[in-house]
Amino acid sequence: MFPLFAFGHMTPYLHLANKQHRLSPITVPHVDGLPAGTDTVCDIPVTLWKFFTEAFDLTRSQVEAAVRALKPDLILFDLAHWIPEVAKSMESRV
Repeated sequence: MFPLFAFGHMTPYLHLANKQHRLSPITVPHVDGLPAGTDTVCDIPVTLWKFFTEAFDLTRSQVEAAVRALKPDLILFDLAHWIPEVAKSMESRV
């Protein structure tokens, strides 16, 4: 499960994740313009969200590693437009 890092998006995933056995933490990488320690969009004003979306997209390698390790049957996602590509690349490895 990979929601946008905003509480309104994360909360439903969290409720579902509480029923799962394994979770892999994803860390938001730093990008220029994004204050250090930013973990969700709630940590920053809306004027900085463009930097957060850039950092969010940079989590792709972490997500790909988690998908390779966990080999899920299903991936629920929110706004990470590249998740279908990640899932498709794993399909050929099954």
